[in-house]
Amino acid sequence: MRPGKGSHSVWSHPNMADRNVVMSGGDGDDAKPYQERMVQKAIKDSGGR
Repeated sequence: MRPGKGSHSVWSHPNMADRNVVMSGGDGDDAKPYQERMVQKAIKDSGGR
């Protein structure tokens, strides 16, 4: 994880260095449904469960 602009954070995985997931909101905020789908797809694409 690295900070992004404003309240955004950028998440990446070593196995997928060319792909990032950008999340908005602060720690403890609920994720939006589209953000949950992005994370689930990134996990699936990385070979995770």
